[in-house]
Parts: sequence; structure tokens; C-alpha cells
Amino acid sequence: LHHDAVQEVLKHIEQRELLPAIVVVQVLGQHPKATLSLVKGFMARAIQKDVTQIQNDSRVIQELQEETQRMRAEIEENRRTAKVFQSRRCGVCGQALEVPSVHLMCAFEGTPCSFHARCLPDQDSHCPLCGPPPTANLNPAALPGLGGDGASPSLQDPHE
Repeated sequence: LHHDAVQEVLKHIEQRELLPAIVVVQVLGQHPKATLSLVKGFMARAIQKDVTQIQNDSRVIQELQEETQRMRAEIEENRRTAKVFQSRRCGVCGQALEVPSVHLMCAFEGTPCSFHARCLPDQDSHCPLCGPPPTANLNPAALPGLGGDGASPSLQDPHE
């Protein structure tokens, strides 16, 4: 077994991520002259890469759990308290609101977004002022209490 040739193959496998480290060890383990020193550096780098990936994944999981907790608290707050829609003008055309109007809870610049129903291209779309929600890569319909894009459209008469 040529040490330099094996190291070159291991380098190629590692750079191109061709095989999992366990498969490399299993294949080399079948050769009677293969030693642990032959794959020691390769395995150390593979383990370090896995540890780094686990740390990154754990950080992302923690961030998503915190975001989910904030969203659940916000949902519960929205369920317990009334939201006053004081907008008198459509956020798209700027004209006075009239029935039917659509109010979204997304709160562009601190106030709920309000529109004529005719000014929104699709009621399931995101708010034209705020844009898509920051968690657009998630499926909000799968989260309890949420539907659509996280904004809560409602048809209301502003005089009620």
C-alpha cells in the first residue's frame, strides 16, 4: 500500500465530498496493510467538519425555536387583545378606504396595513408594503394558528 497514493485519493475524496468518512474507513479496513495512521488526518478533519456542522445546526435550531416562541406569544397576544384599524387611506392607491377593505396585521411603519380589496392583486399574497414575511422559507400553514403568509386578512366595514 503506497502511503502517498492513498493520501492523494483521500485528499480528492475530501475536497469533492465523494464519500462519507465511515465508508472510506470501511473500505480501507478491508485491506490487511492499511493502518489507522493512514487515515488519521482524514478522519480528524471529517470529525471536525461534522462537529462544526452540528454546532451550526444547533445554533439555527435555537434561533428557530426562539422565533417560534416569539411568534406564538404574538399570536396569543393577537387572540387576547383587539387590534384597532385606524387607517383611512388605501396603502396602494392612497384614496379613502371604503367597503370592502382588507386589513393586514403586518404593521408597516408601526400601523396595520389597510387596502381596498380591489387594490390587492390576490388576497392570499403578501402585503404590498411590507413584502414577503421573513420566514418565507417555512410553511406557515403547518404552524398552529397561522394560515397563508402569516398576515391576517379580514374583510371589514371601517364604520363598524
